[in-house]
Amino acid sequence: MLKFYKYLNVNVKNTIQTILLTALTLLLLTPVQANVIITGVYDATLSGGVPKGVELFVTADVADLSIYGIGSANNGQGTDDEEFTFPTGAYSAGTFIYVATDSTSFSTYFGFFPDFADGSMAINGDDAVELFMNGSVIDIFGDINVDGNGTGWEYLDGWAYRKDGTGPDGSTFVESNWNYSGVDALEGCSDNASCASVFPNGTYSAMMSSTPEFDFTTSGFSVNEGDDATVNVALTVAADCAIDVTLDASSTAPAADYTFSNQTLTFTSSGDLMQMITIPTVDNAASDGERTIVLNLENTDAGCAIGSVNQITITINDNDYQVADIVDVTAEDADGVATSLNALVTLTGIVYCGDFRGGGGYEFTLIDATGGIGVFSSSDINDYVVTEGDELQISGEIGQFRGLTQVIPDDIVVLSQGNSLGNYIKVNELNESTESMPIFLDANIIDRSQIGEAGTSYSIDVTNGVDTFVVRIDADVIMSEFPDFFAIKGIGGQFSSSSSLLDGYQVRPCSIDDIIYSNIDPVFGAEFSMYPNPVKNQLIIETDIADYQIIISDVLGREVLTASHSANASINMATLEKGIYLITVVSEDKMWAERIVKE
Repeated sequence: MLKFYKYLNVNVKNTIQTILLTALTLLLLTPVQANVIITGVYDATLSGGVPKGVELFVTADVADLSIYGIGSANNGQGTDDEEFTFPTGAYSAGTFIYVATDSTSFSTYFGFFPDFADGSMAINGDDAVELFMNGSVIDIFGDINVDGNGTGWEYLDGWAYRKDGTGPDGSTFVESNWNYSGVDALEGCSDNASCASVFPNGTYSAMMSSTPEFDFTTSGFSVNEGDDATVNVALTVAADCAIDVTLDASSTAPAADYTFSNQTLTFTSSGDLMQMITIPTVDNAASDGERTIVLNLENTDAGCAIGSVNQITITINDNDYQVADIVDVTAEDADGVATSLNALVTLTGIVYCGDFRGGGGYEFTLIDATGGIGVFSSSDINDYVVTEGDELQISGEIGQFRGLTQVIPDDIVVLSQGNSLGNYIKVNELNESTESMPIFLDANIIDRSQIGEAGTSYSIDVTNGVDTFVVRIDADVIMSEFPDFFAIKGIGGQFSSSSSLLDGYQVRPCSIDDIIYSNIDPVFGAEFSMYPNPVKNQLIIETDIADYQIIISDVLGREVLTASHSANASINMATLEKGIYLITVVSEDKMWAERIVKE
């Protein structure tokens, strides 16, 4: 062969080289067939909002699953890349693979255990999921650059399931390839089998049915009043079929709020596979909350069928702001989730602290007589400059970030300036009740290596001798030195990293002046012995200190008893309510405090 090639003319040689190079290039550029696809996502509602995860389907034999991996893209912030790589193992075609946040809740809900458990699948109903092979995206659910809240593919407290015969979709999400349960479809469900909206696990087929089938492209979405609602009806296979779209009696929106009449859509074997219905909604001046339009697919022709997505719920969002007290919009459920999310409200209160954001936008606290709330915006509103003591009227939408309930302003009006601030409340613990409230507590730094440089933002752990707290120092506070013992005042905050949103409580000082030198002295505290603890009636104090004062305060910092004593003493606590109390002893310039439980 080599001898033959040697005697070929130059043109023939060049032609052979070109053919070989082209063949090699095609071989290198042609991707290996993706034999795994995403077929389902779910966001169930057991305690803690679990289980969450995905279903995958093996379309052809896989010799080694470790070339695949998955990742979630949260809140429209783009890809997080491959977060979980599957272990080595061979899987046969037709196998379903389940990945969940944890095995226990998955087993409780579905009745069998998942194949894999990993925290990367802690997805909420607005998060996208990417499937990788050899580091490249081969299939996707959701748009990684869009927060799914309010979109057609949102599955909050619900699920989405791939239509038969579709996928993989590469890195471009195809919304019409999926069926959707609709938001809150799994609310209150304790297991999949008894739920009114069953996640159809293990039902995907790689072969599309030859029977023409009608479906809505989603089971639900929301629009703001005044906007058009666009409903798409799809047919899987081109055919001469008709379908009725009718109004369901469960609709709660008054007829005056929208325009729709029952209608028949006619499809043809040579026509489009999708038709659109536009429903105008009315922007009224009333504050009337959310209302729904529910439509059904009914009465198709012989030879055609109606699929599983045969009902759609259109939620009309009220765009009129409702005047409210802060306490009315900051309530949270057992998992710490704000119960007024997305509500449009008008709040009036006083600005406490300054702007923690700096630059464009805002991050400050508004407090009225009933409570406090965070205010956050990524851009300035009406050129307002945050000033402590301003009385503001803020109209906006209730949101939540890392457990902290916030209002995202659309409008800010300054009503007055220079208002006096209320008293900061002394507390002995941080929890939901201290969120966005003016508080102060005694503290001692636990680890000085946590202290950052002046002009930087950082968090430090402190203790009052009983509990540990997190102090968040903003860059604008410019604090890099702390005394051994001090009192700190500021705004209660939260930065939770768990799904339950019941942790991560903080206190944020407003300025360097909020770090107050304290005379709390553990050496002085060693001079006192307090017992019994817990106590029912008499609290005994043993000490050689001649003169000192006792201050007893509850968990909210309210003083319930004060007395002066000399040396040993007995304190009558019989009349106090059961609970936790802070016993503070003061003598001259020294102070100590201990926590006592009253039974």
